[in-house]
Parts: sequence; structure tokens; C-alpha cells
Amino acid sequence: YVRFATRIRRNHAIGARLEREALPQALSNKYKDAQVPLKYLYGAIDLTGQMFELATENPQAFADLVKEEINGLTEGLKKDFNRQVYGTNTGILVVAVSGSTTTLVNTGTNALQYMEVGMRVDVIDSDGSTVNNAGVYVTNVNKTTGTVTLSQNLDSSVALSVAVAVNDFLVRAGSLGREITGFSQFIDSTGSVYNIDASTTPVWASSEIAVGGALSEGVMIQLADRIYTDGGDNISAGFCSLGVRRAYFQLLA
Repeated sequence: YVRFATRIRRNHAIGARLEREALPQALSNKYKDAQVPLKYLYGAIDLTGQMFELATENPQAFADLVKEEINGLTEGLKKDFNRQVYGTNTGILVVAVSGSTTTLVNTGTNALQYMEVGMRVDVIDSDGSTVNNAGVYVTNVNKTTGTVTLSQNLDSSVALSVAVAVNDFLVRAGSLGREITGFSQFIDSTGSVYNIDASTTPVWASSEIAVGGALSEGVMIQLADRIYTDGGDNISAGFCSLGVRRAYFQLLA
């Protein structure tokens, strides 16, 4: 991990005095080490023997094939990293509201935005740690019905060994708990992030407001004010989901 010192308490050696009165007792800022685990994102490509034979007969064609594979993989890595930025290190792609030995169903808005045919995933039990089905494939995604079809084999329908149940979830194969710490994890008013617990270090808790309805300029300003009064200096950027972005555009309209 990478360790960095973060200030968790200001120097409060402050006080009003008259002339020649004793100055406030000297204190100092308080710091605590935050520990950021190192994470690595990998991609792999598959080249056949026939492609290598092509390298000796037509080097340019071989180079074009390899370039296409690498470019496609790089695009996939970028998209997946962007997903991780908004998520948690658990690596959750979608959570089941129901399921079977061949399907996972979640009909929530944008629930299947991260699912694509051909993905290799693990089905994780609702306890958050047990791998019920390892290395299974996504063979179909129906965003209208909110259904993901799963199979033990990419090319044919083979039922899973353990049926999907409520609150089971999918992660990329082998990635459970190994992804980066994203917005959904470190922007939180409770819990521990980077080895600092908000319950024992209250200043580490994020400022949160539950909107509970339509987005409004008032609630956005309220959150900005809360961040300011909680000690934040300036709000330099805002990040949101596509749905929140649409809601914000409606405010501008």
C-alpha cells in the first residue's frame, strides 16, 4: 500500500486575549496515516497458431490483427476502469432480485449497464464472500426484462451448479475485493476507508444528503454548504451517474 498523512484535526490553540494576558497554550494539527492498497488491472489477448503462421507470410496482416486485438482490449480496460471509479473494491456488476440456475434478474433502472455478452464472471453469494459459481459466462443480456443469462460454457447453455438467489451478485472472474476503491465506497458517512474509521475519526465521514425525490438546485447548494461548514475549502468538481446528469440538464432547461 501507499501511506500518506492526512490532517484529521485542526490546531485549536486559538483564543481572544487582552493586552499582556497569557497567550493560548500551544497545540498542533493532528494527523493520521491513510493506507491506500495498490491495485492492478490486467488484460490478456489470445493469438492462434494460424495467426503466427500469417506473420511469416504476411507480416502486415499479422500486425493489423494484433493491433486490432490490443486496441479492443485497451478500450475494454478503459471502460472497466471507469466503472470501478464509480463503484467499490468489491467489484459488484449487478445484484440479483431473483434468479435461477440459468438467469440473474434485476429490473432496476440502468441495472444491467455493465453487462455484456461474452463476459466471464463469478456468482457471489449474498454473504459477500462465498463464490457459488466461478468463471461462468454471460450468454445473453436483456435490458428490457432485466435478465442476464448465464452458462458454464460460452458456446452452449449449461446450467449453473448453484442457482442464483436474491442479493447474490456478479463480479468479473477472480476480481472479488481486488478492484480500486471507488466513489461509492470512499464517499460515505460511515465505515472505514484507507484504514481510517469514520466512527472514531468523525472528520473522515463524508457529507451526505438523501434527496428522496427530484434533484433540485436547492439541495445541491445545501450539500455544498454542508461541505463548506464541515471544513471543506472549495468544491472543484462534481461527478454523477448518467441519470443524475439528465436530471441536472433538466434543471438547466
